[in-house]
Amino acid sequence: MIVKVMDLQGNARVINYAGRARGATQRLIKQELAGYENDELIHSLDSILMELKTDLGEHNLILLKDKNYRSKLYEQVKVWEELKELIYITRVDYTYNRKLYDLSEKYYEIADNTVDAAEIYSDRSTAFLSNLEIVIIMDSLIIIIIIIMLIYDSIYLSRLNNNLNEIAFRDGLTGLPNRSYCEMKVKENGLISKDEKICCLMFDLNNLKVINDQLGHDMGNKLIVNFANILKNSAPENMFIGRFGGDEFIGLIREIKESNIMAFISKLEDNVKIYNYNNSPLISYAYGYAMSSNSDEITIKELLIQADNKMYQRKAQMKKSNI
Repeated sequence: MIVKVMDLQGNARVINYAGRARGATQRLIKQELAGYENDELIHSLDSILMELKTDLGEHNLILLKDKNYRSKLYEQVKVWEELKELIYITRVDYTYNRKLYDLSEKYYEIADNTVDAAEIYSDRSTAFLSNLEIVIIMDSLIIIIIIIMLIYDSIYLSRLNNNLNEIAFRDGLTGLPNRSYCEMKVKENGLISKDEKICCLMFDLNNLKVINDQLGHDMGNKLIVNFANILKNSAPENMFIGRFGGDEFIGLIREIKESNIMAFISKLEDNVKIYNYNNSPLISYAYGYAMSSNSDEITIKELLIQADNKMYQRKAQMKKSNI
């Protein structure tokens, strides 16, 4: 497109100077017939015609790539040489004035044809440029459509990927993160310094097997779902809650004091009591937790093991008290 626009600018200059060569020659002939010798104008016309023919000169003219135009121009240059020779003869012998006039008229007609040929070529280039502009616009529209489609596909694939992640890492029963996601959370940190204050919690439902055997798995699943909801609603907003196994749940939270953990446990127990007051079978659970601040360096996995051990210790104590 840019090249064609530059070509059009060059075409316009060629047409302009071809017209100058035509008009200036008529002026020259009038001066010569009147007895005024204008060698400077002859030299200027020589320069213009030579540059139109070869594109070599000071006027920044281009060589039009059109056979008809070149044919007319070559004929014009040939007649110009004849006309120039006759000018020099006429300066010595005025009897050639009529012949000079007649040849100038022939030259004017040929020069006019040269200008017409240049204009026709320029018009074709303009038409081509207009068509090229339409093609570019159409191509741009196609590119825009392709970009929109790619963006749509990207959004669709992103949503699909999110859905697949949701399926891969979401527990279908409780809606909580599943064991795979919990294990990712446990492994995502290396050694934890004492100043980080991370707490790991482990929860385990009691008597789930008995409920499944006596009341059926639907009732057992209902108990798991209800406990998951109570656990999630009781936890602080920044606490991660996930289903670690069949009846096991974990919690992870950063930057928290042990007193806040005890407040959370107290809230959880109150909410379980409220549930048990109105529902059956009753929810019974054991828990354990471990604070990173109690160790100089430890991993989340090691914290989880500590929380799990404490949970089983509490579960054992609960069984003894029931006995």
